Amino acid sequence: MAMFRPQVLLLERRDVPTTVLEVEPNNLVFFPNDVPIATGNILATANEDWLTVQGAIDTLTDRDYFRFTLTANAGVFFNVNSLDIGLSATLDTVLSVYDSSGVTLLASNDEGYDFDHFVAPAVGVPAATSPDSCLYLDLGPGTYIARMSSFQSQSFGGYQLRMLADQGYATTVPGFDSRMGAPVSLYLDFDGHAATDDWGAYSATPFNLAGSPSAVAPGERLAIHNIWRVVSGDFASFDVNVTTTSPPSFSDGVAYRMVVTSDSGAIIGQSALTRGIALPNSFAGAGVNTGFVFQPGFGDYLGGVSGTLMAAALEQGNESSKQFGISLGLRHYGGINGQPNGIMQHPDTVLNRSTWSSGLTHSGQPPVVMQNDVAIITSMVNGIVNLSDDHGDTIATSTPMSGSSITGVLNPTADRDMFRFVASQGNAVIKVSSDTYTGNVDLELRIFDQSGQLFATAAPTNSLDASLTVYLPQATAYYAEVRSNSIGSYRLDLSFAPVTGPGQVLSTIVNGGAAQRSMVFDIGLRFTRPVTFPNGLVQAIVVSNANGSVPLEVDLTGSTVSQTIAQVRFPNGLGGFGSIADGNYQLTIYSINCVDDANQQLDGDSDGVAGGNFVFSFFRLFGDHNGDRNVSASDFIAFRSVLGGSSQMFDFDGDGSVSVSDLLQFRLRFGATI
Repeated sequence: MAMFRPQVLLLERRDVPTTVLEVEPNNLVFFPNDVPIATGNILATANEDWLTVQGAIDTLTDRDYFRFTLTANAGVFFNVNSLDIGLSATLDTVLSVYDSSGVTLLASNDEGYDFDHFVAPAVGVPAATSPDSCLYLDLGPGTYIARMSSFQSQSFGGYQLRMLADQGYATTVPGFDSRMGAPVSLYLDFDGHAATDDWGAYSATPFNLAGSPSAVAPGERLAIHNIWRVVSGDFASFDVNVTTTSPPSFSDGVAYRMVVTSDSGAIIGQSALTRGIALPNSFAGAGVNTGFVFQPGFGDYLGGVSGTLMAAALEQGNESSKQFGISLGLRHYGGINGQPNGIMQHPDTVLNRSTWSSGLTHSGQPPVVMQNDVAIITSMVNGIVNLSDDHGDTIATSTPMSGSSITGVLNPTADRDMFRFVASQGNAVIKVSSDTYTGNVDLELRIFDQSGQLFATAAPTNSLDASLTVYLPQATAYYAEVRSNSIGSYRLDLSFAPVTGPGQVLSTIVNGGAAQRSMVFDIGLRFTRPVTFPNGLVQAIVVSNANGSVPLEVDLTGSTVSQTIAQVRFPNGLGGFGSIADGNYQLTIYSINCVDDANQQLDGDSDGVAGGNFVFSFFRLFGDHNGDRNVSASDFIAFRSVLGGSSQMFDFDGDGSVSVSDLLQFRLRFGATI
């Protein structure tokens, strides 16, 4: 198929009714509601411009029928919203589409992947379907009937049935570019490719899901766009153009062809289950600059056709990045050296957003070496470079925020982006997030006051995004820092809200915000308002483990008239303070023993109501320099770099130097996980 340049994807608006209400009785196929289906480009039509039917399964046996008419061939997207937007807490929908008679079933879906609300998992899972149905069909001109029901007539509740007819069939693959003009191109070839080269003689057919290799159906256009989005996200930090337009040549170090085909690996003598393949080090060295991703190697992740368009496309994007990584000289992770969320993990049969990693390579594929993905990608031999830093890394070089949001790219992994914003006294809601489908950067958010003192952090373990609702004690400038141990693009959003409700714990900061948990010397607590402890600090703030409470002291001297600031430290028994011992701990603030300046109990569980204890879990494991709960090879590299010198983090006995005795303690814990 030939190529064409894409049109600019503006949000397309329609002058048709976009929302209609279900009207009963429509529970028989003979009495359907007639609905005016919306038309538009699946990649360009705004969510609000789809046809939306507001309806409800009123009883367990209720059935709702809707009739729509197409005047031309169209790929029709059906998207049900119920549980995923909170319209119902129980409804498990089934969507069925029939011909005009209502007798011949054309397709049905129970659980699918939402075309507009699907959030790709941050941690690998076998499947991530929603009970909200999702369906795509290629249909000719005519009248059709869609039926809504509940799975096995076991639930009821409200729903939205959203429909869009895309008439955009083409004989050409749409053209997309992530960074036009970049010196290196990764060409995702969906157009088919025949050659005789290092893979032998072969002819790969075009990427095809609809059964017609001569046309690109709307569903295929969506899948192609999704695959391109994923790979573009993986290479957002590098000066690389991920494109669906063939470059003029495939010279070493300049361009690489990734053939994404609906053929299996059998066309080049590989297993029919092979997902992808590339020649190691071929991008800048010997070997043809062509790799493959084989669509038959991916299932539908239990989602039917929506699983093919959304879930399988996500993993085909991950696989494309992996195989290009092989051509750049990267090796697999796996075996006992697994990187479950790593792009280079092998095998990778789960569904997730993957990222570039660092660690020991696959234990079953010798030689096992320490690998840093980004360092190899940007090595001199490959000629790929990081993008220039887009935001300053320090308070002095911070980027002023003139609006409520700003975007950025973290690159390389040591990058820190700092932003300055001016706020009035009150609550600020600050969030940093990545794309819910392609975003693979694990974000951390830190807030500093005008003097540069860190006073709030967010680095959740169950989300790639981070957010804070912080009390800003005075009208002045503040600073938001975005950082991560991975790379990628993000968006920072800022909004303000009035100060309401009882006092809460604003932040808990371990070791002043350092990631390391090799030594845990202190925990900083900030409250949103001034608080007092009527029964004494010993009754209010407690640190405990499985054996009970541990000795601690609380310093309140950093508090201000508008905010209580507490520093929790651990006595070393010698008249000073040191690290807490190895183990898992909980810090608890008992709300009954902590009241704010309005004499309300602490809102410890942050539900907006006074009362509820505040509980914060933390750990200490000597040797864990990056806070990942295990002592591994990367920790040893960090330890070895300071052996014979001084480092408070690795000075187990506190004698001022990192010596053999400290190494002994490190070795006792090497390989340990807590």
